[in-house]
Parts: sequence; C-alpha cells; structure tokens
Amino acid sequence: MSALFLISVLTLRNLHIKSICKSSHYHIRNIAKIRKYINEESAKVVVHVFVTAKLDSCNSLLSGLPKHLLSTLQSFQNTAARVVTRTRKFVHIIPVLKQLYWLPVCYHIIFKILLLVYKALNGTAPYYISGLLKYNCLSTEIKIVLSTTSDDPES
Repeated sequence: MSALFLISVLTLRNLHIKSICKSSHYHIRNIAKIRKYINEESAKVVVHVFVTAKLDSCNSLLSGLPKHLLSTLQSFQNTAARVVTRTRKFVHIIPVLKQLYWLPVCYHIIFKILLLVYKALNGTAPYYISGLLKYNCLSTEIKIVLSTTSDDPES
C-alpha cells in the first residue's frame, strides 16, 4: 500500500511540474516576442508576474524531488533568464542568474520553505501555518545552567 502511495505522490508531482512548464511556456514565448520593445527592468517584472510566480507555487510539493525532475524546472528558469537578459543559448547561465539575483530552482525551493518557517515562528505567517509550529527556546535554559555553574564559589 505504501508503494502505491509513493507512486501516486510522484505522479502528482510530475503532473504539477508539467502543468507549470506548459502554462508558463505560452507566456515566455509571448514575452520573447515583445522583448525587443521593452527594457530589461520591465522584462524582469513581466517574467516575474507570469513565470516566476508559477515556479513559486506549491514549493512544498517540489521539496525533495530528484534532480531529473527539477531539471525541467531549472531549464525553464534558464530560458526565462535568457529572455530577460537577451542572452544567447550557449552562454553559461550561472552568471546570468547571478546578475538577475535568481537562485537555482533547487535552492529557491529550500529558501521559500525556510522563509515560510521563519515567518511562522515570528508570527508574520497566516495563523493556519503559525499554529502548526511551536517555538521552543532552549537558549534561556542553557544560560541558566551556565550561570549557575559559573557562579559556583568553589571554582
């Protein structure tokens, strides 16, 4: 039964990745057609609205995926970066992503999940997320233990 559940989860994730790429591919093609008429800053905004927002949706589903599934999203992000900066296909993409301040997809997923946890722990996330996490501060207990051992007159 657990193998069947695992297969269905992986199928769901694979379908999610395909739907992201399919819906965003249409937008990226249209942005590429009008790219010569807009400046780079406007292109960044348009790509962020139509493409990057789709990559950000449901990051918890994408967490822990194998690299061969994430490579589809990474190549799509690379295409979006090339459209924004008008970079040729055979130019190395890492400097282009750094210029745009875009993380690679695998790190972007981790960053978004950690950001959500940070917001939940600090009370800025929605309540339905904040209520799932409890902040347990052990640093005060450590300070108390350290202060009682350092105040020992026999030392």
